[in-house]
Amino acid sequence: MTELDPRLEPTGDCYVIVGQAITGFGSKAKWTLVHGRPTLQREPYIEYGHGWLESPDGEICWDPIMEGEFPKILYYAAGNIDPKQCLRYTQAEARRWIIKTKHWGPWEGPDGVEALDE
Repeated sequence: MTELDPRLEPTGDCYVIVGQAITGFGSKAKWTLVHGRPTLQREPYIEYGHGWLESPDGEICWDPIMEGEFPKILYYAAGNIDPKQCLRYTQAEARRWIIKTKHWGPWEGPDGVEALDE
């Protein structure tokens, strides 16, 4: 197994924080959980797995690691995020994945751990 580049070591618990926020009963419960792949804005400028929430109207992104809410159009532009690579989950879907996999994500896609059997 190759060692992870120290510049890519995880710096936060994005999957845990957004998972807890959407599965609770607080102000973010009606938002959409998103697992996507922003591009690191410093060397080595590569894509990485990340989790955030999007508002019910789809216009705002809440990123707990960046500690704020941002207009989606700016958030996606700043992270060079391809919407086609994003996986979206409702509260019910996120709960199903968490219960099935016993972890906060990511569950699918290039960073995913396993598939959910229907």
